[in-house]
Amino acid sequence: AMSLEEEEPLDLGDDPSFRVFGENEMSLIGRLLNPECQSMARMIDYMPTAWRVVGRIRGIALSRDRFQFIFQREEDLQTVLKDRPWSYNHWTLALERWTEHPDEDFLKSMMLWVRIRNIPVNFFMTKTMFKLASEVGLVEEIAYDPEISHTKEYIRAFIKFNVENPLKASRKLTIPGEVVTIEYE
Repeated sequence: AMSLEEEEPLDLGDDPSFRVFGENEMSLIGRLLNPECQSMARMIDYMPTAWRVVGRIRGIALSRDRFQFIFQREEDLQTVLKDRPWSYNHWTLALERWTEHPDEDFLKSMMLWVRIRNIPVNFFMTKTMFKLASEVGLVEEIAYDPEISHTKEYIRAFIKFNVENPLKASRKLTIPGEVVTIEYE
């Protein structure tokens, strides 16, 4: 006999036996950004190999798109964080270190380097690069020094990218006399 009446919420209170704090301190929480194309079970099986931590880590599916990896060694966890972003099945994974009280943007953004190409020569300056990078995310750093030689056909920008926004591969830029296409990678 099922009932449609609302029950009182189950209360676990402050009983520490219901919580896992010590183990969580050595873990990452992650989010699949395209769960339709990313199998949770296969990703949990595969990522320890990609991270070279097989046998020193275990994964847990928390929901359809959220997961946790618990590490045995702090240095393994730090290496995985340092080498972000990671991807599985051609889609990026949002990864953060576990925290008891995450910020409201937890797993909604990630720090990444973006390459910006085709900046017109007359606009090749830091202010222009900052403006172009801000089209993709919140700019933390522009890797360009106007006082030294620049050998790459792109500039790099370190940005905080909101994973809920679509990625941009290009952007039209109007300059006096023409429209050029700026490319992002």
